[in-house]
Amino acid sequence: MKTISIYPSTEINIKCPTCISSEMLKLPYSPKEDFQMTCSRCNEEIIVKLNERQYYRKQVSIPVYYSLHDFDNILDTRVKSGRIVDISRTGIGVEISALKYSKEYEKEGNIVTISFALPPKNKQIKAKGKIVRIFGDKKLRTNIGIQFLNLDDYQSQTIGLFLMP
Repeated sequence: MKTISIYPSTEINIKCPTCISSEMLKLPYSPKEDFQMTCSRCNEEIIVKLNERQYYRKQVSIPVYYSLHDFDNILDTRVKSGRIVDISRTGIGVEISALKYSKEYEKEGNIVTISFALPPKNKQIKAKGKIVRIFGDKKLRTNIGIQFLNLDDYQSQTIGLFLMP
């Protein structure tokens, strides 16, 4: 029996982890607890766990620039780059090459200035964030969890619109 994680909704696209087929569940109400289902294609039993995060996270691949210093030019030598791999209303997950990782620079608790553009209109966001988590294999890729700090109304609305389905 395999497990998948979903966000509660009345329409849920379930992808079977065994045969990779997709099924759209249409429910009268959002589920309130985890449930079990059977894939109609391969008959695999699947445990569907509800993601209990407060906010939806969207998987993305967006260039991001960050620095311990405020910056206006991404070519500044103190600015580092990576890719946003997921984004929510409260923060971003950034993946960087392990070659760029520095224990002093990418350290939990550090406050960074981050700059990125959200598609499709490439609306630029420049904000402050706090590094709240460092994880990954540190040989190839390192992942950094950055929590947004004090977003203004424009930034918050732009991110909220981007996250809409």
